[in-house]
Amino acid sequence: MLPKLWKYYLRATLIPTLVALLAMTIWIAGERRWGWFSQIKGADPGGGDLNLTLLFVALINCTIYAALTTPLFLNAFQKVRNTPFVSLLAWIAFPLAWSVYVVNSIDDLDLETVLLLACNVLPFILVITWTFLRYRRALKAAGHNDTHAHPSAIRGA
Repeated sequence: MLPKLWKYYLRATLIPTLVALLAMTIWIAGERRWGWFSQIKGADPGGGDLNLTLLFVALINCTIYAALTTPLFLNAFQKVRNTPFVSLLAWIAFPLAWSVYVVNSIDDLDLETVLLLACNVLPFILVITWTFLRYRRALKAAGHNDTHAHPSAIRGA
């Protein structure tokens, strides 16, 4: 029986989302309580609270990663599933491209910026890679090499 892709999708998106939001919450609490980072001030130039803006941006980033991870469902098709490189591309290409874009769009790479990037990018790259490796291991253990697509791999039926 094929591994259920929706379980891997949930792991690949929910775990890093929770880690990223928890890291940002700890960041905000540490900044407010102890003033860990001096360059980032609490006031947004637009008059809002910068900490809430950072948390909102992290939530948007998590949503983008969740959307960009959906091509992993292409592994329900035999041609994708049975070719490890194509399977890897379906699993990680778009999230990796988004990560490269986010990192390249930053001009000032000081300590605070690097830590913010690490809080928002690393959990996704690490967990998506981990879930891909687990999926390939489960697929190999199932010994499944069929000749047609299995929509049941998506539905979980």
